[in-house]
Amino acid sequence: MTAHSPQRRRFLWQSVLAALALANQGRASDWQQGVRRLQGELLVDGVPTSAGARIQPGATLATGPASRTILVMGQDAYLLGADTQVTFHPAERPEQPLHSPGLTLQAGRLLSVFGRGQKNLHLPSLSIGIRGTGIYLQSEAGQDYLCLCYGQADLSRRDQTAEQEFLDSAYHTARLSQSGQPLRNGPLLNHSDEELFMLEALTGRTPSFTDNRY
Repeated sequence: MTAHSPQRRRFLWQSVLAALALANQGRASDWQQGVRRLQGELLVDGVPTSAGARIQPGATLATGPASRTILVMGQDAYLLGADTQVTFHPAERPEQPLHSPGLTLQAGRLLSVFGRGQKNLHLPSLSIGIRGTGIYLQSEAGQDYLCLCYGQADLSRRDQTAEQEFLDSAYHTARLSQSGQPLRNGPLLNHSDEELFMLEALTGRTPSFTDNRY
């Protein structure tokens, strides 16, 4: 995994401490929802947004240069990197207004941890079906990248190749997708175990690899 800059590490560990304090309360309370930490610029449906704002399924988020955003939506938590654009799919169940069934990452970097239930994730070249897991997505310079940090996922190419793959990952399994080339193994890029611990703590959970590696 790439080394963090001092600024990024400060942001991360301040977020870890805040998340652990919330997790010690024993449940993900309602006031934890929304943008938990914000560094730099965040637009929600084109409108500048600040920390504490609630994000609804169906919204499109865009971050600026050098931005980092941590948010909670329902049972799920997200870390958005700089120059990222992502659209959360609208809720399908009135009884779960904060439950987004998936997302589309148009560009940038996104680390996510999910609660129970099926999610459908889309990148420019890939569609991913998962159930409750941790995953990192990146779309930059005409290349899509994913790391299934833990859990299971069905991958399918969105081009005419119709290439598919099933992943069952105990600890960081990465794939690269580029037009005209088959899916291939990738290195670990731009995310860390500390970030996964922090995001899971915001919803009262720990990563599934915890018992085996820590």
